[in-house]
Amino acid sequence: MRDVKRRDFIGLSGAALASWPSMISAASLKKNYRIGYLALSDRVPWIDGMIDGLRELGYIEKQNLLIEWRLAAGKPELLPKMATELVESKVDLIVAPGDLVASIAKNLGSPIPILAVATHDGVGVGLYDSLAQPGQNITGLESLAPELDAKRIQFLKEIKPGLGRLAILYNSSDNGSRIHLPLIDTGAKKIGIETHLFEIGSLADFVEQFESISKWNPDALLTVLDPVIISQRKRIVEFCVEHRIPNAHEIREFVKVGGLLSYGVSFYGIWHRSAYYIDKLLNGAKPNELPVELPAVFDLAINLQSAKMLNLNIPGTLIASADFVVE
Repeated sequence: MRDVKRRDFIGLSGAALASWPSMISAASLKKNYRIGYLALSDRVPWIDGMIDGLRELGYIEKQNLLIEWRLAAGKPELLPKMATELVESKVDLIVAPGDLVASIAKNLGSPIPILAVATHDGVGVGLYDSLAQPGQNITGLESLAPELDAKRIQFLKEIKPGLGRLAILYNSSDNGSRIHLPLIDTGAKKIGIETHLFEIGSLADFVEQFESISKWNPDALLTVLDPVIISQRKRIVEFCVEHRIPNAHEIREFVKVGGLLSYGVSFYGIWHRSAYYIDKLLNGAKPNELPVELPAVFDLAINLQSAKMLNLNIPGTLIASADFVVE
C-alpha cells in the first residue's frame, strides 16, 4: 500500500491564521499545567496532532505538562464518572472530543474551561450559545461535517452511477449524529437515492445492524461520524469489503484501513489547531472570548485498492482532485 498524496492541514479563516502564535508562549515555560482529556474511544492516532502542536508551543508532556487521560474504550456509561474525576482533581482544562463528551463535561457545571474538538453543529445541540460567544466555560473547533454529507453522496454516485439504495450507519445516542440525517435525506432525494437508517446505540448493536444491512442489500453505505463509529472503523470497512459495499466516510482514517473514500476535515489538522486554543486557555483567556472556529478546507481521500476489490472504476478526474490516494 502506498500513500501518493497527503495534506494534513485544516483551513482557517484569515483572522484565525493571523492569530497563530509566531513563537513559543513564554508563560508555558514558567509553569506546570494539568489538562484532562476525556474521550469515549481509546487513544487515537490523530491525537498526535494536539501533542505535536503543544510541543511546538513549549508544552512537553511529563515535563511541564501532565495530561490526565480518561478513555472510556467505547463505553459511554463510564464518561460521567470520568468527567467528575477530572473536575474533582481540579485540572486546569478539559479537552473533550465530539458533542457527546463535551456535553457531559459541560453539564457538570464546573468553572473549569472546556475545549470541545470536532463538534457537529455545537450551537444546534446546545453546546454553544453562539459561535462568536460560545458560553461561560466552553469553546471549541467545529468539523462542519453535516454540511458535507451531500457531497459524499455525490462522490459515491460518480463512482457508482447506478446507486439507488444507500445505507446510513449512525449512532442514535449522539446528538451531533442526528443533525446529519435530514441533510443526508435531502441530498440523497435530490439525485433519486433511497436511504435507510441503521442505528447503533452501543458496541453490541453492530452484529445485528450488519445483518440488517446485508438483508437490505444496499448499493452503498455512508457512515455518520462519532466516537463509537470511529472506534469501529476497521470493523465497518471489513464488513463493507466482505459484502462488496462501496462506502463513504468523513475522515481519511477510514480510507487508511481500507475504506473506499472520505471527504472532510483533516483530523490531525484540527487537533493540531487545538493546541493554540489550549495555550490561550491555560494562559488566562476566557472561553467566551475565543469564538468557535470553523474549518474552511476539506480533503478527499480515495483508496484505489478498495475500488479494485469492489470492482469499481474511479473516474480519473476524481483521482486527480483527491488530496490523499492509496494505491
